[in-house]
Amino acid sequence: MGRTRGAPPAPGAGLTTVLLLVALLLALAEGVRSQADLFLHAGLLNASTMDRAVAFVTQPGQMSLALTQPSSSMLEIIRSADSTAVVEELRWGPYFEAYQVDMLVRPRDPLSAPFSLMVLPAPGISTPLVVEYNTAQVAMMESTQFFAWPAPLTKVLAGQAAGINTASLLLLATPDPLLPRNLLEMHLPRSGMSSFLSVFQVPRDADPVLAVPGKPASYYVYFDGNIHHVPLPVQSPGSSVSLPLGEDVRGLVVSFLVSDISNCPGGDLVLLFSDGRVEVRPCFDFPAGSQQATLTGFLPPEAGVPGRFLNPDIHSNTSPLFLLYYVAPLAGPSLSMGLWQADVRQSSFSWRRVHLPSRGTSALATASLVRLAAPRGLTKWLLQSDGVVHFDSVDFHCAQDPTIVCDSASTIERSPLGWICAPDRAMSPFSAAGRLCDGCVDGFYLDRNSPGRPCQPCIDNCRTCDGPDRCLLCDGPLVLAPSGMACLPDCPSGFASVAGTCQPDPQSRPQADTLLTEAAPEELGPVPAANRFLLALADTHLVVSPADGTTYIPAEAVLNPGARRSGVLLFFQAGQPLLTTSASIGPSSSEKPAPVAIPPLGLDSLSNVEAFMEVGPLVRGTEAELNFVFCPRSQNVQVGKLTCVVDPGSENAVCSPGHFSHNMISVYGCRDLRRVDDRRILIFSSTNFMSLVVFDPYSSVRIHSFDGMDAVFLPPEPGRWEAVVSPIRDWILTIGLTQYPSVTPLDLLTGDSRQAVTQTQLLDVPHSWQGVNFLRTAGPGRRQREVVLSRVNGLQWEVALLRGDVLPSGRTVALAHRIQQLGRLPEPVSSGMLRFVALDVDWLPGRPGALFMFTDQVVGLAILHCPEGGGSPPGPGACLLQHLSITLLPRDFHTSGQPAFSGPVILRPEPGHQATLAQGAAPSPGHVLTLMAFSPVAGPTRLAFEAACPDPASFGLDCLACDPLCRTCAGPGAGDCLSCMHALPEAPGTCLPGCPAGRQPTSSGLCGCGFGCVGCNVLPGEPARCMACQPGHAPSTSPGFAESCSLCDDSCAECTLPMEPGACTKCHPLAWLFGGACVGACPSGFWPDSASGSCLPCAAGCAACTSASACTRCADRHFLAAGVCHVCDGSCASCASATDCTVCRPGLVFLGTDAGQASLCGSTCAAGEFAGPGRCAVPCGEHCSSCPGQPDTCTLCERGWLLASPDCVAECPAGSSPLGGLCSTCHGSCATCYGPGPEQCLTCKPDTPLYMDGRCHGACPEGTFPSGPLCVPCSMTCAACAGPEANQCTACPAGRALHAGACVQTCPEGWFPEDGPGAGGIVCRLCDPGCLACQAPGACTECPPGAVLDPAGLCGDTCPEGWHECASSRRCLRCPSTCGACTTADAACAARCTACRSGFILSPVTGTCGAACPPGEYSAAGDAVCQPCGPSCRSCFESADRCTGCLDGVLDTATGTCLSACPARSAPLEGVCLLCSGGCERCEAAATQPGCTLDPAGSLACPEVLGCAACEPGLFLLGGASCVAECPAGTFPDQEASPWACAGCHAECKACLGPEKADCLDASGPRSSRIGLAVGLAVGLLLLLILLILLVLFCVRRRTKAGPAAPKDLDAEDATMLNTIVELALPGAILVGVDTDFRPLDETLGAGTQATPTGRRSSSAPCPS
Repeated sequence: MGRTRGAPPAPGAGLTTVLLLVALLLALAEGVRSQADLFLHAGLLNASTMDRAVAFVTQPGQMSLALTQPSSSMLEIIRSADSTAVVEELRWGPYFEAYQVDMLVRPRDPLSAPFSLMVLPAPGISTPLVVEYNTAQVAMMESTQFFAWPAPLTKVLAGQAAGINTASLLLLATPDPLLPRNLLEMHLPRSGMSSFLSVFQVPRDADPVLAVPGKPASYYVYFDGNIHHVPLPVQSPGSSVSLPLGEDVRGLVVSFLVSDISNCPGGDLVLLFSDGRVEVRPCFDFPAGSQQATLTGFLPPEAGVPGRFLNPDIHSNTSPLFLLYYVAPLAGPSLSMGLWQADVRQSSFSWRRVHLPSRGTSALATASLVRLAAPRGLTKWLLQSDGVVHFDSVDFHCAQDPTIVCDSASTIERSPLGWICAPDRAMSPFSAAGRLCDGCVDGFYLDRNSPGRPCQPCIDNCRTCDGPDRCLLCDGPLVLAPSGMACLPDCPSGFASVAGTCQPDPQSRPQADTLLTEAAPEELGPVPAANRFLLALADTHLVVSPADGTTYIPAEAVLNPGARRSGVLLFFQAGQPLLTTSASIGPSSSEKPAPVAIPPLGLDSLSNVEAFMEVGPLVRGTEAELNFVFCPRSQNVQVGKLTCVVDPGSENAVCSPGHFSHNMISVYGCRDLRRVDDRRILIFSSTNFMSLVVFDPYSSVRIHSFDGMDAVFLPPEPGRWEAVVSPIRDWILTIGLTQYPSVTPLDLLTGDSRQAVTQTQLLDVPHSWQGVNFLRTAGPGRRQREVVLSRVNGLQWEVALLRGDVLPSGRTVALAHRIQQLGRLPEPVSSGMLRFVALDVDWLPGRPGALFMFTDQVVGLAILHCPEGGGSPPGPGACLLQHLSITLLPRDFHTSGQPAFSGPVILRPEPGHQATLAQGAAPSPGHVLTLMAFSPVAGPTRLAFEAACPDPASFGLDCLACDPLCRTCAGPGAGDCLSCMHALPEAPGTCLPGCPAGRQPTSSGLCGCGFGCVGCNVLPGEPARCMACQPGHAPSTSPGFAESCSLCDDSCAECTLPMEPGACTKCHPLAWLFGGACVGACPSGFWPDSASGSCLPCAAGCAACTSASACTRCADRHFLAAGVCHVCDGSCASCASATDCTVCRPGLVFLGTDAGQASLCGSTCAAGEFAGPGRCAVPCGEHCSSCPGQPDTCTLCERGWLLASPDCVAECPAGSSPLGGLCSTCHGSCATCYGPGPEQCLTCKPDTPLYMDGRCHGACPEGTFPSGPLCVPCSMTCAACAGPEANQCTACPAGRALHAGACVQTCPEGWFPEDGPGAGGIVCRLCDPGCLACQAPGACTECPPGAVLDPAGLCGDTCPEGWHECASSRRCLRCPSTCGACTTADAACAARCTACRSGFILSPVTGTCGAACPPGEYSAAGDAVCQPCGPSCRSCFESADRCTGCLDGVLDTATGTCLSACPARSAPLEGVCLLCSGGCERCEAAATQPGCTLDPAGSLACPEVLGCAACEPGLFLLGGASCVAECPAGTFPDQEASPWACAGCHAECKACLGPEKADCLDASGPRSSRIGLAVGLAVGLLLLLILLILLVLFCVRRRTKAGPAAPKDLDAEDATMLNTIVELALPGAILVGVDTDFRPLDETLGAGTQATPTGRRSSSAPCPS
């Protein structure tokens, strides 16, 4: 600042001026920003649940619309239709509902890209007009036509609707850059031709040219300091009115800021001038201008000009907004956008900076204001940015909602949404009015009884609790104690971990499974012939009086609509519905009552009904109303009601014909109906759509429809939703179309966009589910019911009990849960075939409910077990589904394309059902429950389930032990026996401690007469004696076993001696009895007789035959004729007929002399012939009939003469016998004979006196015995004998042993074989006492009942250590080599280890010991017993939740958990997430990447991924394999690469700055390059220094010309002080006087060309300390 020369100013005058100027500048700056910054807070979800909005538009007086573009040829217009009548909360979002959609479809090809969209609000229609244009063409979105611009350079300035089908566009057309431009108004119709009207010309250098829509239909146009009003339609060029402004305008908008459309249709004009001044001219009109005082405010310095006003134009808004929004780039080098807000209700308004959360800051350039519904029927203009809606702190209730913490000026770290939940709080949408985070985080519970509903801590390690000492779900691998009051690392003794809870250990306390023991059609009474094809059944309160046929509702149902319905309605394809009772359906020995017609429901409209459901009655005064929903086949669903009158005497409600009405509703088809309560029914359509039908007294039927697969209503538990906290009464838990569960207020499900807040968000870890039910869990310390989610995952039936559902934590989202695997289905099933039904059970102690599952072929049942927990004081144990049954239905019940059952599942027993069963078949001892359901293929079906305990001598689902006298029982006492361990057949109901003497226990427990006996006689004081044996048995031959029978030999069906193959009397089929033995085929000479089952001899002379009269082969010296064998002539050795020998007997010749003729044989030839070679020849000697070739050697004498060679004699001499005509000498053993052979004796000599089979013996041969002069054969089983019977043997052949005079193949039980004395062979010796069977003395092989065979061959009570008892064989079997101890696992006597040898680990699941646990199990450090892995693990290590393999998803090796996808800095390989190498942010596993390995202990060792795709920020990728902070020699850091990488230098570089040769930094190129670089730098610095010196000299010279500087120059002094003040300038004010506040120092501090520095010390007294 210069100053004229003259008298010096007053001391301090210059300084005062400076200080005043500084203060003025600070005041102006502070005045611009006199208000605190405004912080906005984002809704949780985007504005629209559909695709991201491309534009928002607000029709006049309506809510805003969102436009999305699902495809290039379509726009969807989404409405904001949320109702705030019940649910006022708006802060969650979204605000535009997918169900409220209009479509705009382009019927032609799009304009060439790039093109822009202009969305224009259109009064009088529901959808806006959409214009699309590019640099060459323009068209309406829905038009088939497009039009060219009137000039090559045409700019669209503004647009508005000129009608419901026409858009008006204001254009700036430039036909020639050197000529003025034309302002044109274009009419663009949906159909027809467009038109252009010229408004006026605009100078070619006018800038800017601004235009906005005005009212009435007009435009405001600004350029060159004037604002023009262009009314529509344009009449002629130059018809506009102008208003000079005289200033440079940079922004323009017409809106309603302080005016209202009712008193100021033209709205308020807002102008932004180039100096940052903003003027609001209220109620602006042409030509009068503004009718009120202008409102003015300056933009803050950091706000750039020009910018953009966000306020809606005059066609979208109709009422004053009072707030002005401005968005512009921030001043300075930053490219960021800023937002400011001004309240224009003051004549001089100021701006304040608006801070958006990070979620919406990036899209301020496209931000806008949208009009949304607000509570109490109001609307609200809110800011949207990139589809995110923002609220200020007042509208977001930051001060009123104690559950959240909003961002503010004092917030250090800003949150993405501009708000977070308060400590210990969690989001809980809609659970409490005005409280976003009314829920509690894990580890806390919502204390509803304390002021402010605080979150209180659970016990240690508890994730979900119901109070300070009642845990429901524990953290991580911990398990819930039986008392529910502690979280433990392991369950106490007697308990096992199941689904995160401690349940009774099945090893020590067995639990029964349930078995489907019966699936059979139910029996109905006689049905009239007119009723054909039963389609459905339904339970009902209706009863028909058997006395007078009156239909009525029983009094107990009138008083309690929730009472059990005992009636059953039957619906037929043809004929009216019939009514019967549940008790009259099923097995019964008595005649069943016939179903009866119901006159009040006797309508044809109730035929062909596939599903029917009843609710009520609703009682109104003296009337009781039953309401119905029914589904006729292939028609819309119908609703109906039956009005009945309450009888004051009986309190029954009597129903009369004509009081049933019904009508159709807009729901087509239903796959199922579910009763919600006494006034609501849920319809499940066949298209995964649900409808809730609500019947209210005195009102019409209300219907709520929504998407989903399954749903239940949360019961009105006490304290669930207090009216003072939330007005929402009906909450529904749904399984959506994505199969993810949600809990949502019913009022939001029917077309309200805010339902998206909770959709799919119920669980903390998302899982898909297929069914949801409420299971009854009544009991002390428990809620009445709990939510159970169900699904079939692969083949595994899985459930999740949501303990307490949303009550404990108060959260409606992200609920913690555990998955329980129930069991595997026998075959895959589609989700459409699955149904889950909850059952209430009243008669099973500790088991209040059950879950019934069925598909098209499979049924399953799981019973909810709610044990009493332990602890002090005891708490209720955790309920869990147990006692599983999964069964494939009989093929007769299989359905095709639909579930096996439809309609209600009726649980039995029920009132009256036991009485009916008593008339017929009573339930079996293990009966658990019986269900009745309707099968589309078999009709009403009975499904009976029984308990199956591992030990048959136990009862109930808890498998409690029976009395020792009982084999099976129904209770613990001796009087509860259903069968006995021991009982007499004549008194089977009287249980005995053991069988009497002589009686043997049988498998049925009855004391039989002995093994194999049919009957026995019992004499007093004597043991029972067997009277007859069962087939396949024979009287025992063992001493002392007369009361029993022994088995026949395996080859015998019946026998006379046990275990004797030669004592058979009857054979098995395909075997034949022969000589006491059973043979597979009869020997030669015998044939199989089917009638007798034995081999019978062929006829005499037959060698083989097929029957007694059918010979097939003859014996020697016989011939076959007509199937009969005849004896040959005695001279024939063989013959062809009775007169034709073919071979002569030895010593005989053919009598015929002619060989060509038949001839017999003889020893002599005819007279005159002699025996030649084989035949007679002539002549022979005297009396010689045949001679051997010479007359004197006669071989056959004439008739009457005998040949006593060589002579013919009349009689044979002694010692010979006549044989034909020959005297034959007897054998030496014969006294007389009939032939020469030893077998032809007739009498014997004295030295061979015993005769047998024609022979004479000195002693009987082996196998025979002497009987008088004869030898008689022994039994065929004997080697030697004393008589003919089989038990008179004295010696046995090889392979048999002598026992009690009989030769047996094996010694009987209790005996063993041993060599007999001498050559007597093998004999049977008696085993030692105590052995049932043995192989030598002291070597038992089988023990009697009650004893077991030990390894030493002795019978004892128990097996030694390392051995286990096999019950079926009564033997001790060796445990596997790795077992320390074992038990018998099953009937096949497989071993199950119970303890292991040192160095081995026990698997309780497989019952084996191994070096490591098998897959699916793990062992903790130092533990010798394996534990099961978690439900998601295929294998694990050291803890159940540290997986080393996953069933589904991939394994995160860092945490040992299974995820749906790998986390950051890892990559999947073979189901495992391998970590990227150090510094690598993203990697991929190559095909050559080595995988993880499991060591013998089960630990997983995984390598890092060898390669890298992208590095962490600040690092460079080297060779695609590693990340480095600095690139090595030969490379340079390439930051332009994506990702950053170390790129190679030029081939001639050792170090470089880039890839080219010129980028080299090293000496690998010419050395002169370095020298040149150094010289260049030095020269540059020198030139810079010279320029600086010249500049200083120039300044000094100018100062010298201005005059010499005085040492006391006040200008210099003031300048120095000014520098100091400016440096210290801060907001506020300071008054400093140099002369009065400082005194000079008497010393020189220095000298300079501009000033002489002097020093002054403060003259003020020092501040007191």
